Amino acid sequence: MNNQHIRQGEVRFVPVDDFGTHETRAIEASNGVVIVGESESHHHHVIDADGVTVLERVDAPAGMRILHAIVERPTTLRQTAGNPHGAHAIQPGKYEIRIKREFNPFSDMARRVAD
Repeated sequence: MNNQHIRQGEVRFVPVDDFGTHETRAIEASNGVVIVGESESHHHHVIDADGVTVLERVDAPAGMRILHAIVERPTTLRQTAGNPHGAHAIQPGKYEIRIKREFNPFSDMARRVAD
């Protein structure tokens, strides 16, 4: 197993041996990339779709998004912004992708962090 932990903004890639048994749905590619971290300002965190399968857990806790990525060929995690976070090389392997969340005590709600 690859031990490379990767963070970019609110997105965190953690290498895993397996994903367990969770119900998932496929995340479709668009224009050759898979969005792994959505942004209200459309400065998404993306990886190239070639050689990558991304699934989303449908049973994630409220306000949290958990993805499973099977990376067969090296790819790059990058942000689609004019002044993006630095890009990161993603090596082949299995990764759990978590989107950080924050808690707003004034509304008693947890939500995904957005940059």
